[in-house]
Amino acid sequence: MKKARELRAQVRETFKDNWGKAIVMCLLPTVYLISAIFITVIVAFIIGFIITMITKSQNIGFAFSFVSIYVAYIILIMLLSLLFMGVRFKFIDWTKNPELEFSAPMSVFNIFKYNIWMIIKISLWQFLFIFLWSLLFVIPGIIKSFSYSQAFNLYKLAVDEGNDNQYKAIDYITQSRNIMDGYKGRLFYLQLTFIGWMLLACLTMGIGNLWLTPYIMASESAFFNDLIENNKSVLTDK
Repeated sequence: MKKARELRAQVRETFKDNWGKAIVMCLLPTVYLISAIFITVIVAFIIGFIITMITKSQNIGFAFSFVSIYVAYIILIMLLSLLFMGVRFKFIDWTKNPELEFSAPMSVFNIFKYNIWMIIKISLWQFLFIFLWSLLFVIPGIIKSFSYSQAFNLYKLAVDEGNDNQYKAIDYITQSRNIMDGYKGRLFYLQLTFIGWMLLACLTMGIGNLWLTPYIMASESAFFNDLIENNKSVLTDK
C-alpha cells in the first residue's frame, strides 16, 4: 500500500495544470444547490401568496410556503449528496487514469448512470450499522464508519465491471468491512494529514476549501484504487 504522502503526491501530479477542472467539479454541486434553493423559495412564496389570496387566510398560505421550502430543502440536500458522490466516482476514474478526458460540468451528473435505489439502500444499511455500533459508544461507531467507508466505491467498481447484478446492497457493506480490515488506520491517518490544510483554509475565510476539497476527495479516491490493487479478489468473495 502507498503511504499517505505518496497518495497526496499522486493527486497533485494528476491535478497538475488541471486544478481548475477539479475545483469546478466540487464547486458546481453547491452552486446548483444554492440556485435550486433560491428558485424554490421564490416559487413557494408566490404559490403561498396565491393561496392566501384565494383562501383569504394568511396562515394557510404561510404554512404551505414553510412546508414546501422545508421538504424541498431535504430533497435538495439528498440530491447534493448524490452529486458529490458522482464527483467522487469521477475522481476514482481520474486518479486511476490521469490522462482521462472528461467534461468537468457533466461529471457532476455522473452519478445518474448508476442505480440510485441501490445507492439509497447501501446508505440505509450503512447508517443502520454505524448507528447500532454507536449505541455501544462513540468510538465503535467511528471505527465502523471507516469499515463501511468503501461500500459505495465497491458498488461503483461492480457496476463498471458488470458484476453488480450479483450483489445485494448489504453485500457491499460486508465487502467494505472485509477489504478495510487492517487498513482503517491508514485511511484515518490520510485524513489526519489534511488537518494543517484545513486550519489554513479557515484562515482564508474558507476560500482555501476550493482547492482543499478536491485534494481530499481525490486522495481518498486514490486510496481506494490502491486498496483494490492490493485486494483484487474482493468482489469475488461474498
